[in-house]
Amino acid sequence: MPAQNRINPFGEIISHSEKGKFLGNRGELKVDENRQLVGVSRWKSQSWIYCSLDKKFEPKEGDKPLLYTKLFFMDEFTALAAGHRPCGYCLPDRFEAFIAAWLVKNPEYGYGKYDYKKIDRVLHYERKYSDRSKQTYPEKLVNLPDGVMVTLGVASGESFLLQDRQLRKWSPTGYAEEIHIDPGTDVQVLTPKSIVNTIAAGFLRP
Repeated sequence: MPAQNRINPFGEIISHSEKGKFLGNRGELKVDENRQLVGVSRWKSQSWIYCSLDKKFEPKEGDKPLLYTKLFFMDEFTALAAGHRPCGYCLPDRFEAFIAAWLVKNPEYGYGKYDYKKIDRVLHYERKYSDRSKQTYPEKLVNLPDGVMVTLGVASGESFLLQDRQLRKWSPTGYAEEIHIDPGTDVQVLTPKSIVNTIAAGFLRP
């Protein structure tokens, strides 16, 4: 049985055999001998991050043991939709780019060089789960930047990446071909609002 350590755009932790392109964590979670999560808790920290898979960042012999449970994301779009931000240690360039773009569209929250916890608190509030379901908000597709993830109905469990102004259905192994949809369509946005603002400010642009 694959470990339950893969995160989807709804922020749910699911079982899948492929790790994906990014590592992440939400603190130390309880798992059983089959590497399945125990209990209802899906986080132990408000600092939800995504990290590099580069082995040079793994603990070395003599280092303190890891105090977090490894989680994995198919790609950066998925990590952002789930409410994670870049790690300042192993992804410093992405972290600084995220902060710079964040301040353009979210200036009221502020940021100091070592005050990333302000951002973590905002993100934790925006992704809060009600009855353990993903917090979303309504918006017209035309008002959203490429790179955000949406659903056409929370109950469907289906998520879509907005790319080149078209929707592509997400799966644990990749995206389906584009779906042509009226830009005036109302959708439920999975990516937290402050991250949507950050993407709109240019975070995901080349």
